[in-house]
Amino acid sequence: MSARFVVRGTELMEKVLDLGGNAYSQENKWLCDLGTEVFEGGKVLVTVAHLGKLKPKKGTTEGSYHWVPMVIDGKRRLFLYGDPLAGKKTPVMPEKMQDSLTAWKDRHSFLEYSNEVLPTTQQEDNHSCARLQALNKIITYSQLSSPQADNDDDNVSLASTASELTDIEIGELKSKNNISVTIAPNDTKFTFTVPRCSTSSIPPDPETTGTHKRSHEHISSPGHTESVKKPKCETPNSPDATETPKSSELKTPDPKRHTLDAFLQRITPEEQARQRKLEAERLSEIYENERDKREREKRDCMLKEHEANKNRQQEYRDRKKAAKIADGWKPYENREKKRKLRDIDDSNEGAENLAEASQPRRELKDEIRDNNRDEHTRGRKQMKITSSVERMNYFQPLIWSQIQQATKKAGKPWIPTNIVRIAKQSNPEVFKHLRPQTLRQWIDHNAKKKGIHKWTEKTLENVRRGNRPGGHTTHQGILMSSFSQNEEYHSRIIQHRYVKSHDSGKTAMRSNWTKRPQYQV
Repeated sequence: MSARFVVRGTELMEKVLDLGGNAYSQENKWLCDLGTEVFEGGKVLVTVAHLGKLKPKKGTTEGSYHWVPMVIDGKRRLFLYGDPLAGKKTPVMPEKMQDSLTAWKDRHSFLEYSNEVLPTTQQEDNHSCARLQALNKIITYSQLSSPQADNDDDNVSLASTASELTDIEIGELKSKNNISVTIAPNDTKFTFTVPRCSTSSIPPDPETTGTHKRSHEHISSPGHTESVKKPKCETPNSPDATETPKSSELKTPDPKRHTLDAFLQRITPEEQARQRKLEAERLSEIYENERDKREREKRDCMLKEHEANKNRQQEYRDRKKAAKIADGWKPYENREKKRKLRDIDDSNEGAENLAEASQPRRELKDEIRDNNRDEHTRGRKQMKITSSVERMNYFQPLIWSQIQQATKKAGKPWIPTNIVRIAKQSNPEVFKHLRPQTLRQWIDHNAKKKGIHKWTEKTLENVRRGNRPGGHTTHQGILMSSFSQNEEYHSRIIQHRYVKSHDSGKTAMRSNWTKRPQYQV
């Protein structure tokens, strides 16, 4: 058998049907590994599923078991389903089995799988072995290149598996001399009967022969309609009589020869490990190639986008330049003149200590500098974006006055929502974070119930403090840290307040000067 085939027993479908939410448990790890091997590795899984027991037919007390062959082709993405009891109808996979297989497949691959019919030999009675027919089909599917029959005769013996037959069936097979391991064709119908011998000269009935007649549904020829020849059963008095061997003297078929292992070769753990290693290397190489391909595509896309942006910017500059030329601008008109002026200009020599407004040729230099820069590029580039503060002291005099104006516009009764809305309309940046819940705390609700609209005492106290956090001013003079020199500075300031009168020539004090208290050292 090819290494691409994977064979599993009847317990597989039971595990798949019971998969549910336990797919990642340790008990179902082998099922996860099998799904990786089939759905991701592209192998073919062949198995036989048991669908339960059928209802008994007329004339019988017990129904037969329903066995179906199942093939999952991971390379061709196919679910192949056959049913030996479908008859002339098209076999349809049960809905529960279809959903379970699809859920198992989706855990490993999101590729779509299609359903196809697996041609299977049909069972027309209630006592033939459907499990054997299902097993025969998966063997046939896995060995399509091997011959399907020993010859092209109409009489073909069914491939039997001795380890799976009952004692009655084994006893029947022991009385036959034509046991074969030949695989039956796909379209063959079988009828199982107990062999018997007859000494009558009447031609034997095909239904009572010891072999199984093969009839093709799609082939009609005279050779396939003739009756099957009955094997000779000689008597002891006949001249060509031979002693019939006893059943005990017949050689019992070797179970190892007629089991599934005779058709499906087992692989050793070392070979399986080697195959998995090769498959992992192949998948790793495919993954690396796909990743490199995606990186190249991403890099090419970025280069194309960069080139497109570059061309678009150049086209914009060309349009802008063409518009300036249309307005009368001449490119490179004053470039040579400016270069000559810069070469011969020596007005800055020795004028480093002069103010810019006092430097010679200042107007000409400013004009040259302004012409070399665009309007939007003048000045220092803004490094920080100005943003409004999140916390605001609304009790500052300038801000509180705006709240008072918004309160007057809102009218009575005072509704915080209307006041905040009007305040935000007048100054959105300042009152962006003001909420009606905050302003509601500033209103005296006890007075409001009496018809008086005013602010609470605590709010008015905060307004009186204004910019003084905690009631203390934060403003102080620049010399407050030098207490030792305050007295000297104060005396000198007092002396400068006395001026000499130009009219009378006498020393006089300014009339509006008043003596101020000295600083306490």
